[in-house]
Amino acid sequence: MVDDHGVDALVRQWTQERSQDAEAEEINRIASTWLAEGPVTVSQPGIPGQRSKGGTKSFVKVQSADPTY
Repeated sequence: MVDDHGVDALVRQWTQERSQDAEAEEINRIASTWLAEGPVTVSQPGIPGQRSKGGTKSFVKVQSADPTY
């Protein structure tokens, strides 16, 4: 690699932070299980103010803005 000790130290730190030891794997497993038990919510696409108030759930046509504004 490059003969720069700062770069080598940074790469070693980055590698150590991202290595998956047994404790990190257990934490990820518990977190995944806990999140899977939560309620599933389906979010509506688009900006809430542009959604129609009733009927089909689709985008509402908006008026174009004045480009000089």
